[in-house]
Amino acid sequence: LIFGSQISLLVQISGTKTGITTQEANTIFEQAQKTYPELHGGKKFEEWLAFLISNKLVAFNGDRIDITQYGKDFLKHLVDTRQAHQRYG
Repeated sequence: LIFGSQISLLVQISGTKTGITTQEANTIFEQAQKTYPELHGGKKFEEWLAFLISNKLVAFNGDRIDITQYGKDFLKHLVDTRQAHQRYG
């Protein structure tokens, strides 16, 4: 399962040329914690991001987090299968 906040991160990164900083990604996570405390309240940013890294959706490019080709393909798959709607979490 991927949370809506993680998809939001992928979408945001896909709109950049060089990815985003860890702080920018952490801001998205902190907003998810506030909006969905029952899901993210006891979690750490590193855990939330680790899901995306371990599934090869994002990777570090120097000091920035960037979407991988697999991450781009995943977003396209969501659109193609009409699953790109707003997701919980």
